[in-house]
Amino acid sequence: MNQTVQEVQEPGRSAWPKGAGPRTNDPERTMAGIIVVATQEFSEKGLAGARIDVIAEALRASKRMICYYFGSKEGLYIRVLEEA
Repeated sequence: MNQTVQEVQEPGRSAWPKGAGPRTNDPERTMAGIIVVATQEFSEKGLAGARIDVIAEALRASKRMICYYFGSKEGLYIRVLEEA
């Protein structure tokens, strides 16, 4: 049952899920995506109710990566406010 993606995919179809592609190392694009998702999360739930793990899951990223770019949840919140 340990098959690779290439072994189970249909001929002529991509190994990536629909709408997804291989990850790239593009910090500006990554930060912009985080800000978009975080803006939605903060606007719906506020600073206290928003969760970094929900933002990370929506982006297929890790909480650690978000903290790398913004330092903390509060740092991300401040950046979202600056972008508004």
